[in-house]
Amino acid sequence: MTIKKVKAWSVSRYLLFLDPKREYFSNAKKEIVLSDSRKYYSRPIIGNFRLNKMLQIIQALYYACHKTTLFNDKIKAYEHGGIVYFVYKNFRKLWEEEMTDNSKSLTKHHKEFIKKVYSYLKENYSDNELWELAHEDLAWQKARRRKLQGKEDTFVYDSEVLNYYEKLSGSMLTAMKIRH
Repeated sequence: MTIKKVKAWSVSRYLLFLDPKREYFSNAKKEIVLSDSRKYYSRPIIGNFRLNKMLQIIQALYYACHKTTLFNDKIKAYEHGGIVYFVYKNFRKLWEEEMTDNSKSLTKHHKEFIKKVYSYLKENYSDNELWELAHEDLAWQKARRRKLQGKEDTFVYDSEVLNYYEKLSGSMLTAMKIRH
C-alpha cells in the first residue's frame, strides 16, 4: 500500500479540529514555578508547545508503523523538542481559525491515526511528560548534536531511528489500538 504524505499544516488543522473549544491547545502561557516559589510564564504558548510535541510524536509513531514519515515538512531540533517552524510561527493564525473536518489531503487512515495518538497523549501525558517523550526521541537527540556542531538541525529519519522507534513504540501503539 502506497501511503500519501501530507502537510504538517493539515495535520495541525485536524488536531485543532479535535479540540474545537481550544481547551487543550489553549492560547495561554504556561506558568512555571521555580524551586524558591517564584513564578513566571513561559515564552511559548502552551497550545503551540503541545501542538509541536504532538507533531513530533505523531511523526515518530507513524514512522515506526509505516516505515515512512506522515509529512515531509522538516522538524527542527530546539531546546524544548522538535518544532515544525511554519506551524510554530503561525500558531496564532491557526488557533483563531474555525476548523472543519473537510481536509481533502487527510485520508480516513490519517485521521484515525492522528485522533488515536492525540486522544492517548492528551489523556495520559502531562506537559512535562510530553517534553520528556520529545527529548527521548533519537531523531531529536541526533539533530541537537548536529546543531551543537554547527550543522543542520533537522530531524533525519534513517534505519537507526526506525529501529529505535520500533523498539520503544510497541506498547504505546498497542495501548492506542493502532497495533495489536
